[in-house]
Amino acid sequence: MPVSMLIGILGYKVLADLMVIVPFTVAVMFFLAYCSVDFRRLRFTKTNIAMLVLHVVFIFVFYGTAVLFFSDTVSKGVLMCAICPAAASSSAIIIMLGGNKEVGIAHIILDNVLISFLAPLVLSAVEPQENFSYIMSVIDILKKVFPLLILPIIVTALLKRLKPKWTVEIARYNWLSLLFWSVSLAVIFSRTTEMIVNATAEDMNDILIMSSISLVVCIVQFGLGKFAGKKLHSSVAVTQGLAQKNTSLGIWLAHAYLSNPLSIIFSAAYSLYQNLINSWQVYHHDKKEMQQSK
Repeated sequence: MPVSMLIGILGYKVLADLMVIVPFTVAVMFFLAYCSVDFRRLRFTKTNIAMLVLHVVFIFVFYGTAVLFFSDTVSKGVLMCAICPAAASSSAIIIMLGGNKEVGIAHIILDNVLISFLAPLVLSAVEPQENFSYIMSVIDILKKVFPLLILPIIVTALLKRLKPKWTVEIARYNWLSLLFWSVSLAVIFSRTTEMIVNATAEDMNDILIMSSISLVVCIVQFGLGKFAGKKLHSSVAVTQGLAQKNTSLGIWLAHAYLSNPLSIIFSAAYSLYQNLINSWQVYHHDKKEMQQSK
């Protein structure tokens, strides 16, 4: 994973324009995860409800704290990151780390639907807009979510129904999730690098503040996720569900709702940190498994 990040940083002039492929790579990762899931075991449990409640609490606590201590740009950057739903790619990480994939996938679906309805209310309250339409805002967000979450479900469900042996065979290639994740990382890091390189001198102060606070928020969310996960008896799934964010959706929301798009730097930096943490976790998990197999 560090190699992907380095490629993204060094080759940002070329790779930044490939951001359009990220939804495709994420959809493929989600499809591979679905193929390895028994849909009969996919339930919306008390753990999922607790995770949704915690996410909503995090949104208001993080934003409320940021408003008290930081500028409007920084506090809105915190909000945009906090309101991001769970990343579809977190399902791949949950599987890599040996977590409960059913709990993780159920949360991804529920969380993205929840935020689709909650985000327009919160963001329109924070920054009122002319001719605001709640229904159209929800539809716009759902259109972003559908190709990543719902379409892979439909395709997988059809395959499981019509060609069940195909999904079993495809599930054996779940390791390809790592490859698609690496590609996504390189592109995301290139876009982050491009944003920083093209920033003006006046913006650098806010960028440095947001980059620093983003690291703190990322570590706190992973820490709180791990703590809550132990209490809910699903450590990996809960940690990933609460801490790994769909920052690409957050960046789109910032462009759609906020007058100062510089706030997206917070989400871009968060993406960098969450992937560093996950890369470290996957590396140590694989290393531990290799030692145990000897």
